[in-house]
Amino acid sequence: MWLFSIVVWVSGYLILVFGSLCVACGLFYLAEFAEEYSSWAKRLITHSLQLVVLIHVLLLIFENFPPKCVLVGLAAHLSYFLFLSQFPFVELLSKEVVVSCTLCAVNNYLWYYYFQDSYYTTFSILSFFFLNVWLIPLAYFLSLTVKDSALPFGDAAVDGSGGSTPKQRRNVSIFRFLQRKKADFIPTLMPAGLSKQI
Repeated sequence: MWLFSIVVWVSGYLILVFGSLCVACGLFYLAEFAEEYSSWAKRLITHSLQLVVLIHVLLLIFENFPPKCVLVGLAAHLSYFLFLSQFPFVELLSKEVVVSCTLCAVNNYLWYYYFQDSYYTTFSILSFFFLNVWLIPLAYFLSLTVKDSALPFGDAAVDGSGGSTPKQRRNVSIFRFLQRKKADFIPTLMPAGLSKQI
């Protein structure tokens, strides 16, 4: 019987390791998707946020959850709308992000202590937390890398939605002017023999 116990413990730890590896790969893929398609990621976050806010309103109306927990969750998710307009250029030390992170922590705390005193299955609690507490903060966390690879004029200039400022439009026009003129400047800087070889 001792050999069976050892096999169960070793295989249990292997399941945890491989499960963690699968979750890490999935999160990496989602971060790459958000980086590659930032306008889609913004739409997906917007629709997910609207769905979670609707679920909070329905929980407040139809379920017997504590109103304090539901209202703090609703306030936390409404605060996420504040910096959605600047996506993917979210400043981590702005007051909107600080307020949202504080409300997220309070939301986690309240729901944790509510479910600690109530009897629900672990699967039910994790499912509830994933959709109603962790989904939007996780989506924002995964999209933090988008800011590093995006150009300063962002999706607004690419999509044609007109969200860029006059300073950004001026920078873009200077960049485009320099692109057009690079053919005039580069041959004069190279030696005559080298420009013929290219």
